[in-house]
Amino acid sequence: MKAKTGLFLYALVLSGCIALVAFAFLFTENGLWELLWQEIPRHLHDVRYYRELLIIIGTCLLLIVKKHWGNVPHNAHSVMGELRQTHTVDYTQAWRNMLASLVVLAFGAGVGPEATLVGIVISYSIWEADKLRWVTKNQAAFQNAPFKQKIIMLCCPYRYLLSGKEENHLQQVVKHKKLFDGLLIVNGVALFWLMVQLTDQPSFITKVGVSHWQVHELWLMPLLMAYGWLFGKIYRWLTWHLQDWLTRFWQPGLSARVVMAAAVMAFVAWYFPQLLFSGQHSLHWAVSLGLRESTLMLLGLAALKLFFLDVCLWGSWTGGNIFPIVFAALLNGFAIAQLLPANDTTLIVMLVGISSGISLLGNIWLAGIFMMLFFPMNLWLVAILLMLIWLVGQRLMKRFVKDKPISADKSGN
Repeated sequence: MKAKTGLFLYALVLSGCIALVAFAFLFTENGLWELLWQEIPRHLHDVRYYRELLIIIGTCLLLIVKKHWGNVPHNAHSVMGELRQTHTVDYTQAWRNMLASLVVLAFGAGVGPEATLVGIVISYSIWEADKLRWVTKNQAAFQNAPFKQKIIMLCCPYRYLLSGKEENHLQQVVKHKKLFDGLLIVNGVALFWLMVQLTDQPSFITKVGVSHWQVHELWLMPLLMAYGWLFGKIYRWLTWHLQDWLTRFWQPGLSARVVMAAAVMAFVAWYFPQLLFSGQHSLHWAVSLGLRESTLMLLGLAALKLFFLDVCLWGSWTGGNIFPIVFAALLNGFAIAQLLPANDTTLIVMLVGISSGISLLGNIWLAGIFMMLFFPMNLWLVAILLMLIWLVGQRLMKRFVKDKPISADKSGN
């Protein structure tokens, strides 16, 4: 019993350390953004070419990083791919991903921090599991070791590790492993949230506004869902064909792509600076733009935001796509809301925004639940209904596509 309690407390400490590392990354990214793009320009007499200079510096730094460390940073998809293939990840390189991601995020790329945050949590969670496995398997040796050696065994980050490829000895000690893992997750999330609150960091959620929607307005739901689906599909179709056409003529190397993406970044910085960045400190610009720009301008800005995201990812300015897609989806929602002034604006923005986000991200629950938090609670039931309708439609579509070849085969016979 004493050993189990000690193991649990040690696991809580390790999960807390992971939360602190994730918070330190986010805190540093926000601090660099505020220093480079807010504080320093206030003290300059001439800022005409300051943004372009920052982008040039960031491009040089990113090229140096990629030359010495390879194609970093890795996003959450690559980390998960490595985990599925090898049942572990090389968490010793996670600090390189964090430093490379800080360069990408701090110098103007239109990508979000969530991919790196998820990568941090995945990588160091594997490290935590390896640490706990070693302590569990070598419990007798640990108990008999001198106090100083015990501290070294517990605190040394790169030794006393047991890979998950071997037998999971932790399950022999912890019978209720799901509950155990759940408590560690809650512990890490709670500590991360507490640090964000204590340091007054920007919220991940920007409230769009209040809503006084009426039931009779829900007749618009199928039309707005169809529009949101069509918006995402048309954009993805156009960008796929554009990329396919371009690759037939030219396939630039990594350095050329980094520089070309930086050139597009400089264009955006000069003409549309609100579209730079896609972290939690920039989402409020989507609401401010949505309340003052015209419908055509908002649709153009939404398309440009998505195009800027794709250019950054193509140019190896790697980062998350959730925040920029949410940004564009909100602009799209505000654009359509202006065409329906007799209806509740916030309701229209939510229906179009969530539908566009689902269509662009391809994930109903991720896009739906995250974007739902941007809207008042009296719209949450409508948002859940919207997601359920999307889920039913998705399953019906998959069944139709699956059954279509069978039907054709039968008719051919």
